[in-house]
Amino acid sequence: MKTNDWLASRDADFDIQQANLVILLLANAVIWGIPALVVAAVQAVQATWVTTYGVAKVKNNRTPNNTSAKNIAKKAFRKTLRSTAKQYLMFNPLVTDLQREAMGITVPKTTRSHTPLPETSPLISVKVVDFFKLKFTFRVPNFDPGDASRAKPAGVDRVALRGKIGGTAPVVLEDYNLYQDSGRITIILTFAQADRGKQFYFTGAWKSKSGVIQFSNWSPGASVTIP
Repeated sequence: MKTNDWLASRDADFDIQQANLVILLLANAVIWGIPALVVAAVQAVQATWVTTYGVAKVKNNRTPNNTSAKNIAKKAFRKTLRSTAKQYLMFNPLVTDLQREAMGITVPKTTRSHTPLPETSPLISVKVVDFFKLKFTFRVPNFDPGDASRAKPAGVDRVALRGKIGGTAPVVLEDYNLYQDSGRITIILTFAQADRGKQFYFTGAWKSKSGVIQFSNWSPGASVTIP
């Protein structure tokens, strides 16, 4: 196992960890803004793992094919858990460090000095990419429109977007129930066909390079009609 791999390597340990992680994920998926399709994908690979491991762990009864099937299922499940955690759990401000620890996800800590975040919130422009698809571009306020640079400001590691589809406009940050972040200065969101014509309320922030998750001030709330 790699030293920076937060997933347990031994089958028995991994089985306990995955069960705890998926239980928390299912209980909080809506609150954390995790799409139903992502949750379904996790459940599908989990079901294969549970079935194959249940057979392969009985040493006196298993065959080489049983062990091989279990190993293939484990590899696929670990890959899905890593990608899901990276996109929706590790940097999601709606997930607490205590919840990350309960799922066995490493909470990075550092005491090294780091470049502080910009004092201002990002300026976000929106462009229609296609039906049901919007592109959000993050810039420093008062940037030169002729500057084609895609570099993030000093001290910034990722850009973060929180949003809410339809209904009344959010009043406080907790009213936004969707979250997405990116290592680039752009985020592209694809919406469901049923949401076409609804208002999408959003706000954005810079995320620091520090190991401790930190965000700049969030931008003033804005909205756009879903194409």
